[in-house]
Amino acid sequence: MKRSIVLSMAVSVLLVSCISKKDTSVIPIEDAQSKMFLDDMKGGRTYLMLDDSSLDAVVTSMDEVMVDDGKFFISYYSSVYRGDWGEGVLELAVFDTDGRFLNKVGRIGRARNEINRLEFWCLDTQKKEVVIVDSDYSIKRFAYDGTFVSSFSFEGYVPLWDVMYCNGSLYANMLMPNQVADDLIEIRDDGTYHSLMTPRANMQEMGPFPNGGGIGSTQQTMDPGLESFYHLRLFDNVLYRIKKDKVEQCGSFDFIVPVDENEKDVSYSGDILNTRPAGTYETGSKFIIKTYENNSDRKITALVHYVYDKSTQKCTRYWAEYDQNAGWISNHFKIVGVMGDAVITRATPSGARYILENAADNIPQSDLQMLKVLADRENEALIIHRP
Repeated sequence: MKRSIVLSMAVSVLLVSCISKKDTSVIPIEDAQSKMFLDDMKGGRTYLMLDDSSLDAVVTSMDEVMVDDGKFFISYYSSVYRGDWGEGVLELAVFDTDGRFLNKVGRIGRARNEINRLEFWCLDTQKKEVVIVDSDYSIKRFAYDGTFVSSFSFEGYVPLWDVMYCNGSLYANMLMPNQVADDLIEIRDDGTYHSLMTPRANMQEMGPFPNGGGIGSTQQTMDPGLESFYHLRLFDNVLYRIKKDKVEQCGSFDFIVPVDENEKDVSYSGDILNTRPAGTYETGSKFIIKTYENNSDRKITALVHYVYDKSTQKCTRYWAEYDQNAGWISNHFKIVGVMGDAVITRATPSGARYILENAADNIPQSDLQMLKVLADRENEALIIHRP
């Protein structure tokens, strides 16, 4: 492992009135010299060690991070609370820029002002509120200090895949009954929504995927301060740009294989796994697509990031092959958030110990010292990579 110590959608659409003229051009992709795109970030790394002194926020299994008003909002899987199947339940805690715990957001419970099970969340930077999708798909809002503000449920069954905030508007992906990723919707303040993207007819007709369940949408992480955002849908090789209620097609990626027009039976084939984005991340200047390469046994053999530059409209491919279990490594060192043009990654104490034992000779001295500190701590750490 070199300088980087941290490893870092749904179908073509029917054209609706808000989608601009189709751009069918292929976005050019070139291979990078380095394996990890974080190697090309020249601004250095800043470590944020979370305070271990507060028992209210022992942060392990970190899921996502968002930043606003000098506060770090961090969701993580609690070891205290367990769900119906015994797995950890997401909690949301707030820290300052020195890593000191400030407060939690919401309380686990079944009351209107409590969270039964946090599924997805984002920051409304205009209202200074945390927007949470609860397990019943209701939308709940809390002030940054954790105070309950409001709650509403949609009329009818509206299963959300995630929730995103951009430029004064709230968006989400909605699932079809067969769990194929469905519309991108805009959620209005009055509790209603309207669809920005409509699934292709053949995907509407598909039944549940074989081999157990459906394939959900690709969850995306983005800076809540963006004025517009980019979007990929599962099995759709078109890149979209969304600003308010306008959808613009920005070309296509030839490494993503869209579902055939007549395809009615999609299985978890190796080809699909190799071309399905596993996550997207958007900074002020870049849109990052993470995907994996798998062998015939479905073992991860490489982690690939495609980094789309918004100004040049070109994409760079970073390909990293691993002899060890790349899935285990990426679970302990992974992207969890963005902040302006910076990328935030998660680092765990167990991951730090792994690197110190197996790859310490390849780590810069400054990083080595921080890893030694992290290895002896209980909380995970954030690493901010600046361009």
